[in-house]
Amino acid sequence: MYMRKHRPTGSNKKIASLKSNRWLLVFVVEIHEAYLKNKAAKLAALHENDEQFDGTSRRTELSHEEDDEIFLQSTVTNDRGGYFGIGSLGVYINGKRKYAGRSSSFTTLQSKLEDANRKIEEQAALQAAREAEALWVAASQAAEIKHLSMVKKYLSETGPNFLAFLNSQSTPAADDHSEVQPTPTPAANADGTTPAT
Repeated sequence: MYMRKHRPTGSNKKIASLKSNRWLLVFVVEIHEAYLKNKAAKLAALHENDEQFDGTSRRTELSHEEDDEIFLQSTVTNDRGGYFGIGSLGVYINGKRKYAGRSSSFTTLQSKLEDANRKIEEQAALQAAREAEALWVAASQAAEIKHLSMVKKYLSETGPNFLAFLNSQSTPAADDHSEVQPTPTPAANADGTTPAT
């Protein structure tokens, strides 16, 4: 990349290029050798640590962050503190930009996504509470119907006036606002029981 960017513009480009970039090739080779040496030392140290704990070696390569750190230790910096060999990627080093996706629009979208997820969770909790309340109401209504069915059965078996009342209520009345006329109570028998109708 460096060689393409800094090409000589003279008439004899090949000779000028070889003479001016010879030091660059030597320099790049030295950095590469230092990088490989540091990487091998780091891997050896990791293998020793793994073998000390349980006798097995698990890691065979470094993470990207560890690999980048070894390269930065192996290369040199210019007068302004820029690392050699990384080009425009230097903006991601020294805290200027830690990650590629940390722009203001990304963080705005991420916060909106978190807000939307929170609202969805709140709505789901409210819906679950409504469903639980509806189930409770349905269960209490079913229990009330069962209780009233027992009361109706008991009153039907014990009180003849109740059956007459039910029959009078089940026939349609001529006027919806009319009062229900009470059924006269039959006279009791001599033994104290009411006659069956």
